[in-house]
Amino acid sequence: MTRRDHQAQTRPISGREPGLGRQDAELARSPGLGGGAGLLRTLEAMADEDWQIRMRAVEALGQMSSEQALDSLAQAMQDASSGVRERAAAALGRLGSEEALSILLNAQNADGTPRSVAAIGLAHFPRREAIEHLVVSLAISRDDGRQEVIDALVQIGSMAVPWLVDALQDPNISVISGALDALGRIGGQMKDEKERGRYFDVVVPFIKHEEYYQVRNSAYLAIGRLRDPRSLPLLTGSWSQGVYDTTALRGVGALGEIALPTILEAMLSDEYYLRERGSRALYFLAADAVASLVAQIAELSPKRRRIFLSRIQSLNEAATVALKELLSGANRSLQLTAATIFGAMAASRVQIAEVGADAALQHLDPEVRGRAAREIANHPCYYYEGVPALIALAQDVDQHVRVAGCRILGWQLRLEWGRGQVPGWHHQVEPVLINALSDEYLGVRLAAVRSLRYTRSEEGAEALIDVLRGPERELHAAAAESLHNMRGEGVVSVLIEALGDSYTAPTRRKAARSLADQRSVSGILPLLAAMADRNHNVRLAAARALGILVRQLRWEDREAAIETLREGLGHDSWVVRLHAAYNLVYLEDAASAYVLRSALQDEELSLRFLTPQAIEQVLERI
Repeated sequence: MTRRDHQAQTRPISGREPGLGRQDAELARSPGLGGGAGLLRTLEAMADEDWQIRMRAVEALGQMSSEQALDSLAQAMQDASSGVRERAAAALGRLGSEEALSILLNAQNADGTPRSVAAIGLAHFPRREAIEHLVVSLAISRDDGRQEVIDALVQIGSMAVPWLVDALQDPNISVISGALDALGRIGGQMKDEKERGRYFDVVVPFIKHEEYYQVRNSAYLAIGRLRDPRSLPLLTGSWSQGVYDTTALRGVGALGEIALPTILEAMLSDEYYLRERGSRALYFLAADAVASLVAQIAELSPKRRRIFLSRIQSLNEAATVALKELLSGANRSLQLTAATIFGAMAASRVQIAEVGADAALQHLDPEVRGRAAREIANHPCYYYEGVPALIALAQDVDQHVRVAGCRILGWQLRLEWGRGQVPGWHHQVEPVLINALSDEYLGVRLAAVRSLRYTRSEEGAEALIDVLRGPERELHAAAAESLHNMRGEGVVSVLIEALGDSYTAPTRRKAARSLADQRSVSGILPLLAAMADRNHNVRLAAARALGILVRQLRWEDREAAIETLREGLGHDSWVVRLHAAYNLVYLEDAASAYVLRSALQDEELSLRFLTPQAIEQVLERI
C-alpha cells in the first residue's frame, strides 16, 4: 500500500527559500531602518514578480508608520497572492491606527470577495466598528473565509458578545451558525463556571432548531466547548435509544474530560451503534483531554484495554498532535499507552496516525517501540512505512520489536499476494526472515517461521523444511502449518515424515492439513494411516485433509488414487477402511463397486451400513 507523503509541509516564512535572491536578503536585514533608503528598497520590493519577496516587503512595511507604508499596505490588500494579502491585513492590524482601521473596513480582495482577509487585521481592533463589520461578514460562505471572521471575533473576546447575541436573531442561517460557533469558543475560555453557564443558557435553545441542521450542529459544538456539566445528558441522551444524531457527536468530543467516561463506556459496549458513536466522538475530542483519555485507558484491565484498542478508529488532528507530545514527554506510562494507541490507529488504516506511529516506532525507549510494533502486528496490518523501515524493525535491538517486525513483514507479503501481485521486494525480506530463524529469542524465531509461509519461494521452503526436521520441537507445528503455501516433492516428503509418532500431536495435525494442499497422490496413504492415530484431533484433521486432497486431485492422478484407497479397505483400523470407502464412492469408479462388496461382511457396523448405499450410489453415477 502506498502511504501518504507526510514530508510535504509548508516551509517556514523565515530562513532561506528557493528562488529568493540578494534583494530579498538585503530586505530581510533592513526592515526597521525607518530611513528613506530602507523604505525605498521595501517599496521597490513590493513590485517584484516573486510573491515571497512581496510578502517579505509587506512584513517590513508593517514595522513602519509612514503614509507611504500605509498606502502600500492598502495596495497589498489587493495582491494576487493570498499570502501577501493576509500578511498585509495582519500588518495593518498590528499598526492599530485609525488609518489602518479605515483601510481594513474598506478592503476588497483581488477577486472582489469582501471581508474575509480584512478580518485577520480587524481582530486587533476591539471596537464597535470592527465588531459590527465582522458580524455582518458572518453571512459569507465558508469557502470565502467565514472561519477567519469567526476567529477574529473570538480573538476580540467578550467585548463582541452583545453583538453576537443579537446576531442569533438574524434571519440568515450562516450568521446564526457563526455566532453560535464564536459564542461557544469565547465562553469556553472563561475560567468561572457561573460565567460559562450564562453562555450555556443563551446557546442551548438552538440545539432543537427544527429547520436547519447547520444551526443544530453549531449549537451542539458550542455547548460542548462550554464544558458545562448539564451538556452531557443533552448530547448523549439519544445514544441508548439508538437514535443517531451526527451533530451531537461534535459536542461530545468538545466536552473533553467530562465526556470521557461516557465515551469509554460506549467504546467497550457490546452494542455496535454505541461503539460507533463513541468512536466518532473520539474524532472530535478536544486536544487538552487526550492526557486524561490516555490515563484512563492505562487504568483499564488488560482485557478491556485490548477490546478498546481493537475498536479505536480515529482521533482528530489536534488530538493526534497532543498524543505525539505525550509520546515525547517524561511520563513513561503515558508514553507506552500513547504508543499503543498509535499502533492501533495505524493498523486500522487511520492515515492521520501514521506520523505518530512512525515516531513511536523510532522512539529511543525499546519498550515504547515494542508497544507500537506489537499493536500493529496484532491486526491485519495495513500500515506500510516501506521495506527498509520494516526490515529495521525485524533487526531491532529489542526482542519484542523484532518479533513484531517479523510479523509485520509477513502481513505485508500476505497483502501483496492477496491482491494477486507477486511482491517485487520479497527477495529483500526473505534473507531477513531466514536469518531470524537463528535469533537467540524463541519468539523471534517463531514469528519468522510463520511469516516465511508468504515468501512462497524455494529458499523459504528449504528453510522451513530444515526447521521441521530440526531439534526445536517448539517450532515444528508452525513450520508444518507454514509449508501449506509451499510446493514440491521435498515439501510432501517432510510433511509425511511429520505425521509420524516422533512428532507432537499439534505438529501431526498441522502436517495433515498442509498435506491436503499439496495435491499429491503420495499423501493419500499416509493420511489414511493417520486416521488410526492415537490423538482424536489428528484423526479428525487427517479425515478432513483426505477429503480435500481427493477432491483436488489432477485427472491423471485418479487411477493411482483409486489403487491407494482400495489398499485402505484392507487396513486393520475400521476408521481407515470407512474413509477409504467414502472417498472411493466420491471418485465414482466402476470397479470399486465390486471391491466394496467385500465390506458387506465387515465387522464394523457403520461400514456394513455404508456399503450397500455406496455400491448403489457408485453404479448410479457411472
